[in-house]
Order: sequence, then C-alpha cells, then structure tokens
Amino acid sequence: MFHYKSISQVDNLFAMSSPKITYIPNFYSQEESIEMFTKLSKCPFKQPIIKVWGKFYRPLRKSCSYGDMNLEYEYPGHCELPLPWNRTMLRIKSDVEKKNWI
Repeated sequence: MFHYKSISQVDNLFAMSSPKITYIPNFYSQEESIEMFTKLSKCPFKQPIIKVWGKFYRPLRKSCSYGDMNLEYEYPGHCELPLPWNRTMLRIKSDVEKKNWI
C-alpha cells in the first residue's frame, strides 16, 4: 500500500518531462515522403470494440498497433497484440536514431 503526505507527491510520481523535439526540414525528400506515406497508408487500421464503464463502444478513431513482439497493449476489456514493425517503420526508426545519435 502506498501512503502519500500530499497530492504533490502523487503528481511528482506521475510527472513526465517535456520531450526535446527537433524539426529538420527536408529530412526526407518529397519523393521519399510520398512513397513512405503510400506504404504506411496500407497498414490494417481498425476500430476494436472496447469496454468502458460496463458498456461496449467502438472508438471514433481507427488504430493500428505495431511494436516489439514481447509487448501487449491493453484497454479495458480489450487486449491488442502488436504487429511486427514493417520495413518502412524500421527505416524511419533507424534514420531518426542516426540523426539523433542514439
């Protein structure tokens, strides 16, 4: 059981720092961008049924889960197994990591 003396202790527990975001113009050429957008547009987006407060709903937005294969994404009443990263996503990930020296 956790005991906190003030609400600020709870706030600090869940505090997140603001990420550093860098805009890099022309990171990809227009041709590359269109090609990647076209490929990523073909991802299998869907609207899973989720349970909220005992009722079932279909979210307004479509989603598509990709990720590391040892992870699961859970919502109330719904468990989503990610698809493996595709080549386009892995390329973007690699390019961003190289540019940011990760």
